Amino acid sequence: MRRRRYPLSIHITSLFLILTTFVGAVLISISYRHSQELLLGTVREVSNEHRDKLESVFKQAIAPVITTLNVMAVSPFVNQQSASIEKESWIASVDIIFKQNTNLVALFYGSEDGDFRIFRPLSTNKQRAENNAPAKATMMVSSTNLDGENFITFLDGAHQVISTVQSESKFNPTTRTWYRNAKPDGSIHLSEPYLFYFLKTNGITLSRRSADGKHVVGADFTLSSLSSQISELAYSQQTRLALFDPHFNLLGQHQLNLTTSNLTFEAKNSNTRNGQSTGKLSGSEQEKSFFNIPKRDQMEALKASVLGPLISDEQKFNLDLKNVEYNLNTWALTLTPVELTQNVTLYLAEATPHNELLSDLISMRDKQVAVAIGMLFICFGIVWLVANRLSQPLNTLMQLTDNIARFDFRRTHYPKSMIKEVANLAHSIELMEHTLHDLINLLRDTAGNQEFSILAKNIAHQSYLITKAETIVLFTQSEKKDVFDPAANLAIIPFKADINDFIKHTPWLLCKLKSGETIHLNREDNVLHYYQDSIFNSDLYLFPLLNREKLLVGIVAIGYERPITKAQADKHAFLRELLSFAEIAKDNIDQMQQQKDMLNAFIELIASAIDTKSPYTGGHCQRVPELTKWLTQATIDDDRYYPQFSLDSKQWEELMLAAWLHDCGKVTTPEYVVDKATKLETIYDRIHEVRMRFELLKQQAETDYWKSMANGELQEEQLQILEQTLSTLDEEFA
Repeated sequence: MRRRRYPLSIHITSLFLILTTFVGAVLISISYRHSQELLLGTVREVSNEHRDKLESVFKQAIAPVITTLNVMAVSPFVNQQSASIEKESWIASVDIIFKQNTNLVALFYGSEDGDFRIFRPLSTNKQRAENNAPAKATMMVSSTNLDGENFITFLDGAHQVISTVQSESKFNPTTRTWYRNAKPDGSIHLSEPYLFYFLKTNGITLSRRSADGKHVVGADFTLSSLSSQISELAYSQQTRLALFDPHFNLLGQHQLNLTTSNLTFEAKNSNTRNGQSTGKLSGSEQEKSFFNIPKRDQMEALKASVLGPLISDEQKFNLDLKNVEYNLNTWALTLTPVELTQNVTLYLAEATPHNELLSDLISMRDKQVAVAIGMLFICFGIVWLVANRLSQPLNTLMQLTDNIARFDFRRTHYPKSMIKEVANLAHSIELMEHTLHDLINLLRDTAGNQEFSILAKNIAHQSYLITKAETIVLFTQSEKKDVFDPAANLAIIPFKADINDFIKHTPWLLCKLKSGETIHLNREDNVLHYYQDSIFNSDLYLFPLLNREKLLVGIVAIGYERPITKAQADKHAFLRELLSFAEIAKDNIDQMQQQKDMLNAFIELIASAIDTKSPYTGGHCQRVPELTKWLTQATIDDDRYYPQFSLDSKQWEELMLAAWLHDCGKVTTPEYVVDKATKLETIYDRIHEVRMRFELLKQQAETDYWKSMANGELQEEQLQILEQTLSTLDEEFA
């Protein structure tokens, strides 16, 4: 049973309909199932955005402080403490640093000897009251040593000393955490959160060891400033945020609502209901109270919160994205590293309920389903039209290829298509048909051509059409052995090198040509270095022509102005096949010419034998072809009497052959018949009889002159006629 075939447009439309229906159904069915995964990806992206924002905010705030610490660590002023503070030039610089960094609450440095100096800004009345500072004080400088001396100096806005207070203090900086964290590698270290001694608030400290290794410089940051930054990152009103250091120390939080049974005394007094502790911490009180409870209780409070799944029992962070159930709701938890510096990394924990994330996603899903169904019907009609449009060039191409099926090759121009494959197919078929058309015509010309000079020009022209080369020269071996002469030259860029000299100086090249190999030479090759002034092609190809005996009878030189392209190189295989037909044609023409030469040699031999039969007619058979040639050429050149007379090469060949064979029958004629002894009285050239006839003609002209004079004709007119007649007779006799 014969299989039924359908048009390409139906195949394309059906395939599109099946695929789009299947894909649409699959996408619609799994869209809701994968909404949670999409949600987690959204949460991760939001967390990354928060991380980038937090890094940017902290780096903007901490970068000047880190720079200040680095400058202090390598500056000599940590070793040069002046007795008069107002005379120290760097006081103004410290004041500017405090004004431009509101989160910075202290700058200090301590030495191995126990000396310590700290700078604190006094920008509010509360800060002045806490430090018992004068009303106009804007900065406090405190200097202590191991001897128990403590000098507190208050400076005004002009950096002038307002007052100095001396007290006793046993403060030893070398025992502090920030001092011990400072390593000799010169990097900035972040301490764990602790209670600031002077500010009575929790914070963190950045510290760095000085260049000489004898001092440690540091800066204090309050945790309240971190919490204010974190609160701005909330995705929604229900979002919970927390910032940790690598040791699970809470640095800042937003709506975390931590609960614990072991509240500090301050927390119990500040958060009671009906005289009883509620056990809940909120706002800034959470942070102040949370840091005052034991570490173990802090971990229990964190594990009891929505962020608990992020913290493992081994007190390690779990960076995997999680979905947890908390307070009858599903939450998406993320933990994102926040790199403040190369050695300081914090962790941002974020918890967002699913119901606030899924609302937009569900709405988007419903819209996508509706749009997908509508687009399916619209695209179906468009694909049907496009499929018909795509199949039209193929239908046209099928109609045009019928010529090839009928072996009726033509130089038809095939239609162009925007589809790459169809355009390439049309181009290939067009090139195939044109190539077969040219090849068949060339074979016909080769088969019907008996002169290689015409064939050589045809081969050169076809070589140009195939390769589009700028230089094409065909050399053939002349009658002199090992010498090649140009038979056809089709060169835009001339080939001025002597091919014989070139082959003579490169015997390896001649050896390869004789073996039938194609030679490729580049302009940069050493073999062409001597011919730089005579060969101007970037690439030169030499194709050998061999006869049936595999002897080198010709060379085709093809040169390109620019480096050869892949398309041109691919045509060389076809050119090689074309030249193989040229080899056969040249061999046939050479054999035909050899046969003609042999026939002419036999004819001339017969004519010479006839001439030797008689000493009186010797050379006659050799003179007749020359006389025939002169007379024929004179007739051709005479445009007055014979304007239409001409002979082609074949007719000339026939005429010469007839001239040589006009006396061929005398080969079997006896000598006495050849000499014509019974018809001639004497053997002479009879020149006197010819002269006598011309004299009679002259005498007749003079007789006619006198008769005309006797009849009364004009003497001058008759005399002119006589002179013209005599002159003509003299020219004909000569």
